[in-house]
Amino acid sequence: MKRSRLAPTLLFKVGGARVLDWAWGPNRLTVLAYHRVNYIDTPDCLGLRYTVSASPEEFAQQMEYVVQHFNVIDIAALQHYVVDEVPLPPRPLLITFDDGYLDNYEHAYPILKKHGLPAVIFLITQFIGSENWPWWDEIAYCFAHTKCTHTDLPLLGELSLASSQERDAMLVVLLERLKAIPDAEKQAVLRIIHERLDVERPTQRLFVDWDQARELVAHGIDCQSHTASHPILTRVPKADLSYQLVDARVQLEAELGTPIYAFAYPNGGPLDYNETVLEALREADYTLAFTLTRGPIPACQIRKRPLLIPRVNISFLDNFPTFAMKATGLGGIANRLRL
Repeated sequence: MKRSRLAPTLLFKVGGARVLDWAWGPNRLTVLAYHRVNYIDTPDCLGLRYTVSASPEEFAQQMEYVVQHFNVIDIAALQHYVVDEVPLPPRPLLITFDDGYLDNYEHAYPILKKHGLPAVIFLITQFIGSENWPWWDEIAYCFAHTKCTHTDLPLLGELSLASSQERDAMLVVLLERLKAIPDAEKQAVLRIIHERLDVERPTQRLFVDWDQARELVAHGIDCQSHTASHPILTRVPKADLSYQLVDARVQLEAELGTPIYAFAYPNGGPLDYNETVLEALREADYTLAFTLTRGPIPACQIRKRPLLIPRVNISFLDNFPTFAMKATGLGGIANRLRL
């Protein structure tokens, strides 16, 4: 068993989830953060495999646990709690997905529908119904499909790609370094990578289209904003924030016919939002925003910090005991102490 799973698994086996539930009490909000629900090692799992949160079977097991131990709410209930002071049920839990990958519709949606569970998907408007891919998925596709065993790439220099382990290690390094440069430079790097790895651009659609998004909304899966093109907002010129926040909201409202008031920060870490970004969100009429700081959060803090709501990030590395311990609040203890 991997070390990252060992402690949560042992804690779960000795009743740690019950202890955490007692320690947090019923008046806390748990927000689960998923990206993709897919089979990580199959040919149809295109793009960056590490964005897979769970397989369909794992997701189904996780949703059964959620139904048994939490009261699942929709995004509207949280909005009413913050704006109108409508009480939440005990142990409220919100299910969220970032980006709007097609497998959310193909794999997660049927499971949610089976249990009658609401959820919210934060969409990147530029990718809805498009054959364009985000830079991280396109680069991962190049690394997975190249026949090159050695090359020279921007930000990395000379490197070996002879084994899958070498490719995975270099991919992780490259993606982290690309996060730090402007989007225009990312696109230039991407063109060089395609050329030197000798891989054509993918043409398969990776994200939901507008008709699928409307179907999701009609069946209790809300869709909210994740920007227009997924930049890290603290690295965007202030003048461009309106396009990422306002234009995305206006387009979503026009296409879906529903109010857009919730937002998920791209990347979601503490360095990915600041007071300038928070003020831009307020000016764009967002009332809820979600980070990837570890949750849950005490209910009394939600109204004080509605634009900084933490989440429980779910990973394909999590076995079921790890999921159960994270969902019950293991990872959010340090954040609670800080609050």
